[in-house]
Amino acid sequence: MNISKFIFATVFTLSLSFSSFANSSFDEGSVKNIFKTTFSTKVENKAIANIENNKGIITVMLTDEQGNILHEKRITAEKVKYSINLAKLPKGTYFLQVIGEDKSTYETYYVR
Repeated sequence: MNISKFIFATVFTLSLSFSSFANSSFDEGSVKNIFKTTFSTKVENKAIANIENNKGIITVMLTDEQGNILHEKRITAEKVKYSINLAKLPKGTYFLQVIGEDKSTYETYYVR
């Protein structure tokens, strides 16, 4: 097979694959809770999660490097700014996690 036929065959196959993907249907009912979380890392000694568009129950959890749960709170509010004071924690690395049924996200915080 010469190079031009190979390139044509590759491009044609890729375009068919993309077309099939683009035309596939997405069942919005299968996704239960697509919340949006933004974290604030600029505030000293505070771990902050701004949660929007919550349609269910989510858990906000602060853990240390070993995975120990230091704080845990269940939230049902659609929009909330959740803040945890880190000032009294020993030096180390901590993770603020927001966990839902269909997705989770986290931010890393350092106490020095």
